[in-house]
Amino acid sequence: MKIDRAAAYDAVEKRWADPAFTTTATILARELFIIADRKLEGAPDRLAVRLRNNEIKKDLLIDFHEHIDIGNLDAAYYLPSFVWRMHCKDIMFWVADEISKGSWLVSE
Repeated sequence: MKIDRAAAYDAVEKRWADPAFTTTATILARELFIIADRKLEGAPDRLAVRLRNNEIKKDLLIDFHEHIDIGNLDAAYYLPSFVWRMHCKDIMFWVADEISKGSWLVSE
């Protein structure tokens, strides 16, 4: 299984349409999609993913938090604001939720 990045980016841009956050939300989403693609590599089909969606969501959130440092000043997605930190966590949770539902998944 792979993520349909075009559909996923469109969804991210619609959900975070605020000009202050759109670019950085998309950059963060790109990083999350890379992590998720590695996790989903070899997943058999959408049905199997849906049957285990809570397990996959938890695994994705763990991976996201291990690999994404929202306080990293050198990261392309960093914005110096506590509001941005809340948005980052929201984006991580939302992306994991959408992937676990199979919203953007396509067969390889």
